[in-house]
Amino acid sequence: MTTIKTSDLEVIHDVDPQVLVQAEILGIKPADVLSTIVLDGGRGRRTWLVKLATDSYVLRNRQFLGDEDVATTVAAQKKVGPAVIASNVAGGLLLTQWIDGQVPSGNEIREHFLPELAQALATLHSITNIHGQPITEVVSGIDPLMTRADYLASIKRVQNRPSWVEPILELDELDAIGHRLARIAGAQPMVLIHGDPVPGNIVVGPDGLKFVDFEFAGAGNALYEVGHAVAGLHLSGDEMEDFACHYGDAQAAPVIEAWSYLAAQAWAVWVAMGTAPGTQSPMWQEWAQHATVRLMQAHQAGRFAHLMGDLV
Repeated sequence: MTTIKTSDLEVIHDVDPQVLVQAEILGIKPADVLSTIVLDGGRGRRTWLVKLATDSYVLRNRQFLGDEDVATTVAAQKKVGPAVIASNVAGGLLLTQWIDGQVPSGNEIREHFLPELAQALATLHSITNIHGQPITEVVSGIDPLMTRADYLASIKRVQNRPSWVEPILELDELDAIGHRLARIAGAQPMVLIHGDPVPGNIVVGPDGLKFVDFEFAGAGNALYEVGHAVAGLHLSGDEMEDFACHYGDAQAAPVIEAWSYLAAQAWAVWVAMGTAPGTQSPMWQEWAQHATVRLMQAHQAGRFAHLMGDLV
């Protein structure tokens, strides 16, 4: 189990001057800051732990913050996200409470936290409106099938892509599954989704399991996100059914499994495109390779054809 303690984190600067400027915009007095520590944000150093004598916060610097600010705030109200301390949408700045806790790997989630993950997703997905407005009118819509298509087109233009991603680029059966899932999703409501509920973005603290880093949050299909969450967990058929029960939809296991294969392919391709050093964290790379192995095992076992019969 990875336990995140501030003493374990790399201190890039004792106090980074630029982070001090951003923290002051959000109401923190520069003189109160003891240190600033870069966190693994996946796409460069835009996320910092800001340590004060009495508390610690996470400061995020994004180019576009609107959806992340709203999603994090609402998730915090539901107790499945960190508390929002302050934000400056125009400046792309968000300050949240630091969660002291454990950041479980995929294997650790499977062994210890599957019910908690399912229940946290169900809580998040219960949000269909914000302040009386439909979710689709408050945050951006997310189309996972379009995203997958974009990733597959983009990866083919990447030179020196990792060898482990090659086998999953030509799985035509997934296109047929995607068409079937699109029809099913069309009859389901749009809900608030985290957008990236994978190891590294899941923290287990004193108040239970929570999601962090809502950078890719928006309005989307709930079962797609559930599939995304288990894409690299290598769940057995029984485990998938148990997960669906904990989520609150015992009949959804086939749809969740089907979405998990599409999400596994898209996620692995996205990670494989991040070829620059430091672009993807080791935990994300491990997750992507686990998802790829699971995807190919399912393909070889004939699971894709079997699922087509279940997706009615």
